[in-house]
Amino acid sequence: MGTVTTFLCLVLVAIGENGEYSSHCGRPTLLWHDDAPFLGSLCDGGPKGTQCTELDIGRCYGNKGGQLAAFKDGDYYNTCKDCSLKRELQTTLSCYCLRDPAGPTYSYTEIDTDKDIENKDGFLTCFGGGQKLCRPDEGRLF
Repeated sequence: MGTVTTFLCLVLVAIGENGEYSSHCGRPTLLWHDDAPFLGSLCDGGPKGTQCTELDIGRCYGNKGGQLAAFKDGDYYNTCKDCSLKRELQTTLSCYCLRDPAGPTYSYTEIDTDKDIENKDGFLTCFGGGQKLCRPDEGRLF
């Protein structure tokens, strides 16, 4: 029984380390810089408290057969269009993505960014990368 309990505790700790940025960040917004999508938000936990942070979310998601999927450096935006954030907390990324990069057929797809992106010391991160402050003129967007 002790082994099962230890295993379950380790699983819960691992789950707690991933995602759920929305519990410490507010008003996520989809931004574009240099033809790449960024998720911007005001997040708690920075060196001076709440700070404006952004993450290149092409580093977090890719297109697998017309469906958004979490994987490092997926660059989903190269084969997806009309992307936006939806739902009450604005954490659901929705797009129309090509089923086949060579074909003309798009599929509607959604993914909950709150499961894969986290707030680490006031910075949005995924797959261990990120940690960038917003550009100075963007703070007013939030």
